[in-house]
Amino acid sequence: MSNKNEKVAERLAGIITRLNNGERLNINELAESYQVDKRTIQRDFNRLSILDFAETGRYYRLSKNNQGYLRETEIKRFANFACVQELLPDLDRKFFLEKLNESVVIKGVDYENIQARGQDFDRIEGAIKKTLLIEFDYTKVKEKYKLDSSKHYSLRPYRLLNKKGVWYVVGVTNDSDKLKKAFCFTQITNITVTKEKFVTDNEVAEYIQSNDSIYYKDLVNEIVLQVNAEVSGYFERRKLLPNQQIIKKFDDGGLLLFARADGGGVKGIFRFKRVIF
Repeated sequence: MSNKNEKVAERLAGIITRLNNGERLNINELAESYQVDKRTIQRDFNRLSILDFAETGRYYRLSKNNQGYLRETEIKRFANFACVQELLPDLDRKFFLEKLNESVVIKGVDYENIQARGQDFDRIEGAIKKTLLIEFDYTKVKEKYKLDSSKHYSLRPYRLLNKKGVWYVVGVTNDSDKLKKAFCFTQITNITVTKEKFVTDNEVAEYIQSNDSIYYKDLVNEIVLQVNAEVSGYFERRKLLPNQQIIKKFDDGGLLLFARADGGGVKGIFRFKRVIF
């Protein structure tokens, strides 16, 4: 997670909290308080332009009709979106406010760019709201270079979730196993929203909404990483990572690796980070 983005999100949350409390904020005083340049604070307010301001310029104040309605959790979520709004699909005033609902969960502030998939993103969100089954093809990262490697799924979608910058569709498979799974959004193709409705499992929904560490199958126990040419020889000589596989060798000598932790989740992989870095 980027320290810079963390600071921006924290600063935005602080500013939004004060605006929500009805304060009239002075740009110069904010710059001094946060020990940043005045232009930085101005950029912050540009990020918050979605808000309904009664006053802008040197001073900023929300209109009275929009004061006091945001809770702490909503403010944090709002700040995270404002921090990365250019990376989200077609983010306008309506989109921004809609994304404060429970169908999208934000956990982290470093986001992959999914603008090109905006239509698919909205279709999945619509299916979540209407509790409609979705069908799609899914290709795991380690198999993306293989022909005919995708697998077809029918899913009861519960949430669009961003974990450490990567968007996931979290739900329950619509088969006899009814597995709780998380699918990387950018690896999903050929999405179809069916007309078939499903009954929400409140226990599953509550877990996804409240838990900051999702350990559904295929989410955090597998990683793909790129290794620089300077150290690639160590990984070619022997497997330094759990279940290590070489996916691709680059022309400059670098490697693209896949690793999977059978136990302990992603921590079982990253205890080796000293070797990589």
